[in-house]
Amino acid sequence: MAATEKKVEEETKVIEEKQSVSGKRHLFGRQKPLHVALGSGKTADILLWRQKQMSGAIIVSATVIWLLFERIGYHLLPFLCHCLILTLAVLFLWSNLSSFVNKSDKSGMPILKGNDLRERLKEIYESKTTYVYAGDFHLVGGLSHWWLV
Repeated sequence: MAATEKKVEEETKVIEEKQSVSGKRHLFGRQKPLHVALGSGKTADILLWRQKQMSGAIIVSATVIWLLFERIGYHLLPFLCHCLILTLAVLFLWSNLSSFVNKSDKSGMPILKGNDLRERLKEIYESKTTYVYAGDFHLVGGLSHWWLV
């Protein structure tokens, strides 16, 4: 018994000497600070509340998820579908509204007035209708055999 008591006393003296050398006393008799034991990175900062905003955001988001799924009875699949639909709607609006925000000066484009506009629209209409009729003619089979005659 006396030998084990001496051994314990020696170990406590060694630990006290190490603590006196480092100058800090650590919780639960640890030799390293808790930040170093947790990896001394961003994760340790979040867990030890050194980054208060990020830690708070994680706590709030976990609470909201818990409320949604446990208390309100919301299910995971509809939740994911609604998130995807919302993401698609935001991306659609963003892509369409970005053209209004990033408008450039359109002074380089010619403005068609009166007869010029009518002539241009007439040319577009004729070219499109000719293209459609030629396609229809080819589908019926008349265009593929016209050169044989």
